[in-house]
Amino acid sequence: MKNHQDLSRTASVGKFKGGLADASEATTRLHTAAHLMLDALRLVLGTHVHQKGSNITAERLRFDFSHGEKMTDEQKRQVEEIVNQAIQAKLPIVMREMSLDEAEKYGAEGVFTSKYGER
Repeated sequence: MKNHQDLSRTASVGKFKGGLADASEATTRLHTAAHLMLDALRLVLGTHVHQKGSNITAERLRFDFSHGEKMTDEQKRQVEEIVNQAIQAKLPIVMREMSLDEAEKYGAEGVFTSKYGER
């Protein structure tokens, strides 16, 4: 366990500064998937789940979240199913720039304090 923690810390040093590696279509799609995943995690595990960090490139999405125990295979399956259903529904995506206060009133979740300015 200690070795795993040390390796995780070493691997993540400096990786979470910007969240998104670039603004390519692939990265944008994975960023949208991160929002879907957070919603699904909160539905399956509970509203105590919050995003703690992310690192998104065109090749992969790394998403850290709070939860006090290991997810079961069934919980993982449920989250995957919820996310895949949302993707397959081809829901419209709306992007709006707003103040952090306004975003929080709309229920926005994320690690805002260290990554964004006033808007």
